[in-house]
Amino acid sequence: QAMETLAALDARVSTTWLRKHLWRSIFIVLVLMYAAQLYSPLRISEDTVGFLSAAESGYRGEGLLYEGREMPNLSGYPVMIVGLLKLGLGHPWALAGLNLIFLTAALWGVWTIARREYEMTEERTWKLLCLCLSSFVVLKHSTIPMSDIPFLGILMPCLVVMLRAEKETARRRWAYVSIAIGLVLLSLWTRRAGVALAVPLAVTIWKCMTTVRQRVAAIAVAGVGTAAIVSRFTLHDFSVELNRMGVLETARTILITRLSEFFQITWNLPMGKLPLPLPMAFGLAAFSIGCVLYAAMQVGKFGPVEIFTLTYVGVLFVWPYPDPRFWLPIAPMVLLYMLQALRWRRLRIGYTLLYGMLGCGSLAQATYVTFSGEKFPDLYASGHQKINYCVANQTCPDIDPSLAQPSAVRVIRTFR
Repeated sequence: QAMETLAALDARVSTTWLRKHLWRSIFIVLVLMYAAQLYSPLRISEDTVGFLSAAESGYRGEGLLYEGREMPNLSGYPVMIVGLLKLGLGHPWALAGLNLIFLTAALWGVWTIARREYEMTEERTWKLLCLCLSSFVVLKHSTIPMSDIPFLGILMPCLVVMLRAEKETARRRWAYVSIAIGLVLLSLWTRRAGVALAVPLAVTIWKCMTTVRQRVAAIAVAGVGTAAIVSRFTLHDFSVELNRMGVLETARTILITRLSEFFQITWNLPMGKLPLPLPMAFGLAAFSIGCVLYAAMQVGKFGPVEIFTLTYVGVLFVWPYPDPRFWLPIAPMVLLYMLQALRWRRLRIGYTLLYGMLGCGSLAQATYVTFSGEKFPDLYASGHQKINYCVANQTCPDIDPSLAQPSAVRVIRTFR
């Protein structure tokens, strides 16, 4: 009987050790797989060409120009690339490395919010970080030189600072508020979606105010500042699509598009890669919405994180352009709510395994493309950029160079 007791105790200890270290080990493997993407050739897209062209123009002292037009509204990321060029680091590995630095900052923010604000266990927090790295949206935009991952790397620490400001003493509180203001401005400099941080920042400042006069002044300044930002960064783009499609058609398109994207984010299923019947996709999206709403209601608090999440969802349902990457700033919170809502252990394990396996498939495919060598132009983006790569690298003499995009060719040749 003593031997049986010792055996049972040993099995329990082994299971506890495995549960404690399993997700940490998986996280390390995922980090190494992400690090392998540093060897990828330059991955371009339409937005990437614009950012890198502006950075190249700025490096030459001509201003942030793309095809003769200035890019003042989104100058943050090109300026970062100008800095790399001045350091002699205008290479694909440096661009991917910059993304990984910001991704590390974002994961630190997610970890801090999950542990301190939501009191998640260490095991479940490691699981959340693994799900974040398994997301096809995070993976895709970690390897492409764009502003999405830098924005996430500014956003998450900014929310952590806001949370800290609310819990500090009056003397130290304003130091954290000042840091939060700086990070909000940096996020706006990087992406227009940073406007969603203005609301939690205003609430945080309001809580730090002690007199009615201070609060009235804060409301006035915040209102004027937000109106100026929204009119400059958001309303012009929105009005173009609104005038083209009309109010009702725009609203219908946005609703359908966002539900489809929400399904892709919560189930890690890019519709283009693995199409599902539309009723099934919307059914799974409805299940995910129910889980997120249930978890959000169970939180019992309404701090900077929740305010930002709600505000950003509002921005998403106004922004008329489709792309799952627009969910990236709140994807960690959506995954956190999913884990919190799935109380039944087997259901939570099944969801995690499905999400993780699909993510491993995306990661394996991305790694294969990274090390594909001469086949890279054919494999990356399903060959849509092949002409540009062929002309830039002069590997396809039978292709007419006039068919390539001149700015894309120039970018590929510059950032080798």
